[in-house]
Amino acid sequence: MSTRKQRIAARLNGQKSRGPVTEIGRDIASRNSFKHGLYASPEHTLLHGESPELYHRLRNQFYDLVEPANAIEAEQVEDMFRARWQLNRLAGFENALINLEDDNLARAYADFAALPARDRSAVAFFSLNRSRSAFTTLTDRHATRLLRQYHAAAHEFDRLREVFWSRGKNEPNFAQLPLFA
Repeated sequence: MSTRKQRIAARLNGQKSRGPVTEIGRDIASRNSFKHGLYASPEHTLLHGESPELYHRLRNQFYDLVEPANAIEAEQVEDMFRARWQLNRLAGFENALINLEDDNLARAYADFAALPARDRSAVAFFSLNRSRSAFTTLTDRHATRLLRQYHAAAHEFDRLREVFWSRGKNEPNFAQLPLFA
């Protein structure tokens, strides 16, 4: 335990601090409390190449459609949105891997480039799944987890509406929420 004199000295020394001076230092300091990203702001959860503008626009559409009435409902809507965003990201990963495999097969086999694009994609998908079964296992596992999270949040949102909220308007149809595709 610190003495009174040590606490006073620490407080005085703390008042002298001006924080990081450089842009890089400020950027690093802004992530000091970042641990796992579960509750991170979009700036820390978006991957390179993902658009913050698109993220915020779709998130706002989600909120506008569902219209959460309080912080508890907003939390469920946020969970639903994040799960949908990550499902869309996962679909993008699958597409990128299939396209890469398509390119690899085109380089390896001269006849492959002559196939129609849809056939090339089907063969690339089959090749990926046959040669790297971990690809399918991983994407299926994450898709299942994300869908479960989405449906659990939607169910909890519906339950909250029944228990706490009745406004006489039509309730949102979750099947109509944007899938971002």
